[in-house]
Amino acid sequence: MRIALVTDSLVVWLAGNPALAERMHSSAGGLSFSGHIEMQHNAFVRGAAAQIVDRGNLMSSVSFTTSRVFSSPAAAETWSALYDTTQPRTGCLVLDTTDGNYVNLSPCVVQPPTRQVIGQSVQLHYTVTGGALWASVAATCTLAPSGANNDILLTAAMVGNLGNFIAAKIATPSSASSACVAAWNNTYAEVIVTPSTTGRMVVASVTSPSTGVNGTLLYAGNAAGTEVFSSDGVLSTLSITGQARAVCFLNGTTATLRAWDASGTVVYSATKATSAMVPSGLTGWTVATGTGSPTITAGVSNAAQGILAINSTPATSAWMTAANAPGNDGTGALAAVIDVAFSGGTGGPVLEDPWLSLL
Repeated sequence: MRIALVTDSLVVWLAGNPALAERMHSSAGGLSFSGHIEMQHNAFVRGAAAQIVDRGNLMSSVSFTTSRVFSSPAAAETWSALYDTTQPRTGCLVLDTTDGNYVNLSPCVVQPPTRQVIGQSVQLHYTVTGGALWASVAATCTLAPSGANNDILLTAAMVGNLGNFIAAKIATPSSASSACVAAWNNTYAEVIVTPSTTGRMVVASVTSPSTGVNGTLLYAGNAAGTEVFSSDGVLSTLSITGQARAVCFLNGTTATLRAWDASGTVVYSATKATSAMVPSGLTGWTVATGTGSPTITAGVSNAAQGILAINSTPATSAWMTAANAPGNDGTGALAAVIDVAFSGGTGGPVLEDPWLSLL
């Protein structure tokens, strides 16, 4: 269970932030609900019985425990000490069961949680009080670039119809970085995905082994100044136990293309002296293991890399989650798509006239 507090200007994950690893921001545990109905007690002179009337005012409380991990004990202590004056207390509570169902409590008030610092972790117990709990349908949009297997389905984290006010687009692929980047534009309430023109490397012309080297390598990231492209998209220049994989890595002086079989044995290895940090177009490799000098060409980031960028960037995953659209596998290259508005969100918060509370 993930739980977020949605305010007018931001989304604060109280438990289970999808942009962070579970150990960094724990999901909700010990979840409990309680309700209270305001009743009117009517007494009558010499009446045989009193009359109890339901005033129709339901108050609900949601309680849960969670934990957060910080970079140091000092960071955990400072956050805990300043919580009461730095964290938002009102808004709409969103309970995300992670299966597409959302339950909301709005308007609500978050009581400052009890906070116990344990090393660099903080154990928290929250109680949130509001009116009635109600279900909602999240707004969605589909980014559909030209080509095949590259449609991305986005689901808003905003509550119900509030998600209808956000949008998404794919910018023209850029050569500024090998990474596919996702960013949140608060001015226009949109996520912008910028693919890289060199986000993938296509290897060909290796003759032995005939499989396991030729194919597509995905940009995996920069490890201490080394650009890494790997068949599994993992940021590692080494073999992984029980897994066949190919890797091309560049450290500013040498490009290395290497492949291992599932036992961890090197089955292909080639090097090329170069200062390039993108291997596309390099020729004249020196082959040490296996046969065939590789031909490497660049490819634009694919949909899987765009999905990863959105879901792994806190600034964007706080507003939405991304997945392959039905019938797509994420292998297709991304292309520019103009703004697409989210739609279909229903069940947003309805706030009563505050003057009614005086009646």
